[in-house]
Amino acid sequence: MNFDPDRAHLNGPEANGFRRFRVPNTFTALEESGLKPRDALLIVSRGGEELALSVRQMTYHHVAQGILDGEHFVVTF
Repeated sequence: MNFDPDRAHLNGPEANGFRRFRVPNTFTALEESGLKPRDALLIVSRGGEELALSVRQMTYHHVAQGILDGEHFVVTF
């Protein structure tokens, strides 16, 4: 099945069911993040850069967006 952009609701009230998590352009090292050793992470990789997102945060926000390797990204959970 192909993605049909005409069916996507990316703007407007229907797109705001969940508060998006906007990933900052500056990152925190895992050692300094305050995560517990057993916290689950989602790992996003692009162009040799990696980003770890907390599953706990993603369970609340469901959508994270930001820039990785100079390009915009959206992750859903």
